[in-house]
Amino acid sequence: MSDLVNSITNILKKELDKPEWKELIMEPVSRWVFSNIWPWALGLILLNFFLTIGAVSLVLYFTIIRQKNI
Repeated sequence: MSDLVNSITNILKKELDKPEWKELIMEPVSRWVFSNIWPWALGLILLNFFLTIGAVSLVLYFTIIRQKNI
């Protein structure tokens, strides 16, 4: 069974090392990812950052108010 897996991985390595693979498949896929997916991912990262800052600020604000009332 391991001989079969080794032979399949060797075939895949040989095929993926060909320059046609990079030109025909990897370049269009990477262009599509960077043009369509990356802006949404960056937006979610920034949204998460600002919401986290807001949540921490609210917690600090309410703990300061609570300490003043005690």
